[in-house]
Amino acid sequence: MTRPDFVEKQVLLIESNHKHKIKFKNSNLVVINENNKTLLQHSLHRIFVVFIIGESSITSVLIKNAKKHDINICFLNLNLKPYFSIGLDNRGNFLLRKKQYLSKNNFQIAKHLMKNKINNQTNLMESLRYKTKEEKKIY
Repeated sequence: MTRPDFVEKQVLLIESNHKHKIKFKNSNLVVINENNKTLLQHSLHRIFVVFIIGESSITSVLIKNAKKHDINICFLNLNLKPYFSIGLDNRGNFLLRKKQYLSKNNFQIAKHLMKNKINNQTNLMESLRYKTKEEKKIY
């Protein structure tokens, strides 16, 4: 994404309950209530991310179009903790990254990973390499 995308696109925050339905209609994201009355209508071309707070249902067509327009949909419970996200496959898991950065034993983990990598590469090279009788005596 470029800077104009960030300037032009908007973050959409939808507070919902189990009676609201979120769907796709004519290149728009539409929120309707139980009486099929439109509560919100917003163009998919202008949406950067959608946060849905509370219970709601969405259509598969909306998911398909959100992926087409590179829109993430993040579901939050009532205390704003994310519990599910639909979006781009190349996005990172921010909760996992936060745990990794706040870990107190990063050096031990890195040391263990490097030791395993060295052992794995040594084993691979030994298994692929042709050895003469002299080399076999050395090892």
